[in-house]
Amino acid sequence: MKKSILFLFSIVCFGNIALSQNTLFYNAEPGTVDYGKNKSALKVADGNSTIATSYTASACGLNYLQTNVFLAMRNPTVWPGAAVQPAPLIVSSLPPVGCTTILKAYLYVSVGGNGIPITATVTNPQNVSSSFSMTVIGQGSNLCWNYPNTYAYRADVTSAITGNGTYSVSGIPVALTATTQPDDAHGASLVIIYADNSQSYTGNIVIADGCASQIGGTKTATIGGFNVCGPTSLTSNFMLISDLQKLANSNIAFNSITPSYTLPQAAQIGFNWVSDAGTPAAAGQSTANYSASGGGDCFAIIVAGLYYRTACTTCTLAPNAPTVSVNTSSNPICQSSQSATLSACGNTNCNYQLYGMEYKCKWLWKCFINTNCYSMQ
Repeated sequence: MKKSILFLFSIVCFGNIALSQNTLFYNAEPGTVDYGKNKSALKVADGNSTIATSYTASACGLNYLQTNVFLAMRNPTVWPGAAVQPAPLIVSSLPPVGCTTILKAYLYVSVGGNGIPITATVTNPQNVSSSFSMTVIGQGSNLCWNYPNTYAYRADVTSAITGNGTYSVSGIPVALTATTQPDDAHGASLVIIYADNSQSYTGNIVIADGCASQIGGTKTATIGGFNVCGPTSLTSNFMLISDLQKLANSNIAFNSITPSYTLPQAAQIGFNWVSDAGTPAAAGQSTANYSASGGGDCFAIIVAGLYYRTACTTCTLAPNAPTVSVNTSSNPICQSSQSATLSACGNTNCNYQLYGMEYKCKWLWKCFINTNCYSMQ
């Protein structure tokens, strides 16, 4: 009799637990592991999603910058402030134009949806627009929004980069809700790799990309396709993560199997570029490990990689600036203009501007010279 009662009690208890799980599951927040899934699919990660090395470069003075904009409008309560397209991408840390060689520029976008073709329009600070067909570089599982899948896109937009200023991007699909429109982008990220011709270090960069989706828990990735030539003087690791919803802090491992960086809940905007020194690149290294956690959240790693500096290549700086002489009349005159002879710029790479102003019947001259990344006035 006790065994029967105990058996009946067990059925009732476990039945209530199962009912409770299903009830919580169907009332769960969109974008979390429990939303839109049946019970048997809980916390099952898509093992086919991944990232892989797509770009490596080494050059004298090589460096990089990144800027991104959040676009998704489906969850303004958690992700307020989505930009309306044309959306701004602000570039402010490139060296002067005469000192900079643009090596490569990529535009990244991640989208929940059907993998539709995307043509992005990038407008540069001179208001010149260019259209770029974006390539699907990876497909991952739906990030718990009832979209069919998640897709990562990339476009080579090197030709659109002209220097510092405000760029804009448009043509990226967005949805007001997760059900009214079939495709919704998380955001757009612009990565610019350039050479600063006034620097003597050797810069190296490794970029891996794709769509490494994760349904709860931790996503790990190992990238290769590079070799650190010698001792490093600086390392910066980076990662682009989409769809984190402020459910938990995200613990991130940069060039390590052990997390060393925490992206707090408050900083999660749904499309985060995260960078940190992480574990320094070491001489002879040819692989790097990365990971990110989401707790009960669904997310995807779109980009991961590292930048480091070495001295394996002998880098020669550009020659010094030319001699400048400005000759004007020795007689003070009070006129709106005065002729002057400027002797400078022994080569075609030199740009100069000559300014004059009248002060007590004399003209004061100021000459700005820029050649091969050296400037004087």
